[in-house]
Amino acid sequence: MIFWRAEALKSYDGDKRGSVYLALGVQYRHGLGVEENTEEARSYLEMAAELGNAAAMLNLGYLYDREDDVKAYEWYKKAAQAGSVRAMLELAGLYEEINYDEMDDLVPGDSDHAIIESLKASRSKAVTQDDEKSMYWYSKAADAGDAEAMYKVAWIKYQEKEHEEAISLFERSSENGYADAMSFLGWMYANGWEPYSKRDFDLARKWHVRAAIHGNTESVFDLGLIEKWEQEGVPEPSASSNADRITVDNETLDRIRRRGEEIIRQEIELIKLQGNQLPDLDSRYSDPIYYLNEKYYSEEVELQWRKIASLHGNHEASLALGRMYYLSEQQWGDKHERDDEEAVMWLEEAANSGNAEAMGLLGILYGDDTSDLKDYRKAFQWLLKASMLGDTDSMVLLADAYHLGQGIPENYSEAYAWASVAVAYGERFGEPLRDVLRDQLSAELLASAQQRASELYDEIAVAKEANQRRDEHP
Repeated sequence: MIFWRAEALKSYDGDKRGSVYLALGVQYRHGLGVEENTEEARSYLEMAAELGNAAAMLNLGYLYDREDDVKAYEWYKKAAQAGSVRAMLELAGLYEEINYDEMDDLVPGDSDHAIIESLKASRSKAVTQDDEKSMYWYSKAADAGDAEAMYKVAWIKYQEKEHEEAISLFERSSENGYADAMSFLGWMYANGWEPYSKRDFDLARKWHVRAAIHGNTESVFDLGLIEKWEQEGVPEPSASSNADRITVDNETLDRIRRRGEEIIRQEIELIKLQGNQLPDLDSRYSDPIYYLNEKYYSEEVELQWRKIASLHGNHEASLALGRMYYLSEQQWGDKHERDDEEAVMWLEEAANSGNAEAMGLLGILYGDDTSDLKDYRKAFQWLLKASMLGDTDSMVLLADAYHLGQGIPENYSEAYAWASVAVAYGERFGEPLRDVLRDQLSAELLASAQQRASELYDEIAVAKEANQRRDEHP
């Protein structure tokens, strides 16, 4: 929590005071270090806004967005007029006209229709949709250098057949890291859209690779699709589908997507082998929270995002993927099937980077009697690695492995030692096993096991610190 005394605030000039009020407002709005409090957030943000702080005006727009369309619009407009590029985009979006019938044709299906109905209901009632005003604010934001706004203006111009200027803007947006613009260029070349008269798969692949590496999940699939088209030819769309959509079964879709993932993995490995630095992810794809706030969030989108993030070296994403594939029924219900081989691949990627939780989950997977990959020896090895890095769940499971002789010869003294260490590190689930084992050890063996536990405790503390330093300075 950041605290400022009132008397200290008085000594600040308007800009600095406005920044402090903004910081406090954002803290209370999101509950960052304080209990979330909308009224406190509103109060501080209004004080900052009165001092001319455009970011505070924007945040007030966000605050009112779902409770008062008129006030949200008013604050977005004030923020845009004060120079907030993000507010210009929000304002342009409010004015933008949407052809819902066309959208429904593009994304057929009951679930997608429900999304469109929800989008209609969420549209602001404070303004009348007006494409000219929308274009005005998108253009203002684009002139200020915003890549998303460039993409929006490019798309509008492309629809108006101003192809040369549109493509130039798509390329400028791409150069500024906007992955959707790269993906559009890839799709344009793949389909031979105007102003081009034939498909160019080489250029399409180039743009889709760039888009996918920057985080665009659709381009991952499109890379697999382009390869399929090159090998088998482009099929004719069915009469009932949109002209640019080919109807295929779910198994084929999954195969295309997996091939796209393989292509991106190879491209990223090639970049690394050549000693080149991976480009940064598009800022919208650098955090899964982005998707949690999106109207079009889906589990499949998050799954694809995490794969790309993992390939960029985000090992928390690798861990999340492994967990998703192994615990699919718990996390996804009937939307995704459990896939232990896929889980192992991603968990090992995280584990090899020193992630103790991933090591522990590998131990659980290999010790799972319902898994085709069941291997008690491997389970023991991964649980031992995780335990040595301080994962207390793994310590309890390791103690149980020694107790039952699973993957390692039965050893009650070692089992007692690990259960004791788990308890010492705060894992109370180790207490029942520790207490049972205490009664089964002679006084001499118990003293030896207690000494062993003390030594393990110190070894783990050192290993945890070394692993943490490696994370901080890879």
